[in-house]
Amino acid sequence: MYIKTFCAHCGKTNLHNVAVSCEKTSSILNGKLFSRSTIKGVEVRETVTEEILMKSVLKTLREHKKLHMSKEELADTLKNIFGISSELSCEIAEKIQRENEVLEADFKSNIKAIKKTNKKQTSKEVT
Repeated sequence: MYIKTFCAHCGKTNLHNVAVSCEKTSSILNGKLFSRSTIKGVEVRETVTEEILMKSVLKTLREHKKLHMSKEELADTLKNIFGISSELSCEIAEKIQRENEVLEADFKSNIKAIKKTNKKQTSKEVT
């Protein structure tokens, strides 16, 4: 699972893919079931910047044509498929949606400009 941390020295944000191993024990006392989990170890498998993780996530989502989801669906996908913590997945989902909106606006603007250019060229050819 990816978690967010801040460097105490430079203040830079890092994301760590951590694996936590636990041991669960259960016991019955006076007819009631009690469960207990003990953390046995934590391993940092990867450390990346937020930008690198977002680029990787965006690339994968684009390849699978999964960019047009609600923020909640996107956050669930980030959490369940990419292993990003709940809090962080909501934050990244918002950033992805904002970036998508900017890209779509740019795309629509470029399409309009191309259509205008094509109309001008067509009208020149007719005259």
